Amino acid sequence: MIRYEIDQHIRRSPAAVFDFVAVHQQENHPRWEDEVIEVRRPGPLAVGLKGVMVRQEGRRRREVPFEVTALVPDRLVAFRSGAGGFDLRLTFDMRPAGDETDFHVTAELNLSGPLRLLTPIFRRKFPQTGVRITRKLASLLDPAT
Repeated sequence: MIRYEIDQHIRRSPAAVFDFVAVHQQENHPRWEDEVIEVRRPGPLAVGLKGVMVRQEGRRRREVPFEVTALVPDRLVAFRSGAGGFDLRLTFDMRPAGDETDFHVTAELNLSGPLRLLTPIFRRKFPQTGVRITRKLASLLDPAT
């Protein structure tokens, strides 16, 4: 398993961060993760909800299924995504810090099958990519970051 945690302070309320990240995931996710073209989900956010994230990585376009695994309104959302030997668990925790948010991201990646051979590369690149994505997300929510 490859794991990272990132903390980012955002000068907006946990409810505002949750709304941007979770409630309006479909519209906003492509804004903070360059590889994401589209997020499709059949309804409002709820535990067990399944959707698809369309990703463009290089010349390769693929659809990655995801499921909401935990949800605490205005506070936390967790997802499981992946297919074909790629299993990602991702949690966004909007921790109150007065009227602002300590945004905590936890990611766990398990590779199986032939993808296990790429573990050394993912071990190095996966946390770097997480930092890049989290910083871009934070800058959209709090331009002063």
